[in-house]
Amino acid sequence: MKDHAYQIGVLPPGMLVCCNIAAAASLLNRSRSTISSRIKSGLFRGYRVSGNVVVPLVDIAQELDVSETQAYNTALASRLPLLRIYAEEVQ
Repeated sequence: MKDHAYQIGVLPPGMLVCCNIAAAASLLNRSRSTISSRIKSGLFRGYRVSGNVVVPLVDIAQELDVSETQAYNTALASRLPLLRIYAEEVQ
């Protein structure tokens, strides 16, 4: 039987796969205010993109103690919004 998991693939240097705070809260089974406070305390990196704060999927994967690909597949299966951003371009 074939494995139907998706792979992130090779991203260009400096590019991150991110999700918004609501999606991060869903993946971690926490509230949005908990995610926001973890960003403010420095546990997660937060980037402002078009008026929204996004969290890198790699930070969420580390919190869950899984690979970034596993977190990516979970987000896809849950139909959560994912964004690809260049970290140096956002503040």
